[in-house]
Amino acid sequence: VDKGALVMETQLGPVRMPAPLSWEEGPSGEKSLVACRYVLRGADRFGFEVTARRPDWALIVDPGLVWSTFLGGTGFDWAKALALDAQGEATVAGYTGSTDFPTTPGAFDTTHNGRDDAFVIRLSPAGSILVYSTFLGGAFVDGATALALDAQGAATVAGYTQSTDFPTTLGAFDT
Repeated sequence: VDKGALVMETQLGPVRMPAPLSWEEGPSGEKSLVACRYVLRGADRFGFEVTARRPDWALIVDPGLVWSTFLGGTGFDWAKALALDAQGEATVAGYTGSTDFPTTPGAFDTTHNGRDDAFVIRLSPAGSILVYSTFLGGAFVDGATALALDAQGAATVAGYTQSTDFPTTLGAFDT
């Protein structure tokens, strides 16, 4: 716990949760702010501690959601991987059966091609703008299950395909 924030060390670096905002709601809907803090309950667990509670009032603890959004179309969509770049842009990869999954102008592929297509999408730091969004796939079943970002934020995507026409490029080692 650091200045009221909870800092969790992960393999990808620290994750910092701001101090929680908390209040009580009375039976008539009145609200009253209460002090709340994170409490470590072991090496891999945490909880919240509130003092001077009114037991007949509802307690609301908001640990500080940074942002949230919906991604997808009218079919099934699965996000399988997420990475954040140095500017806070979130890149998400997965697979979709939605033919109306959102894509951006100039994307690598704006057309759903098979039963399932992989997708790669980047969102602005506030989660409100599609920086880019593309399908990735061939005529059958394709999915992205992992991704990594390099120092410049370029995405490398891994996954699976059952499509014989999956898009590829010729590299220096292809013959």
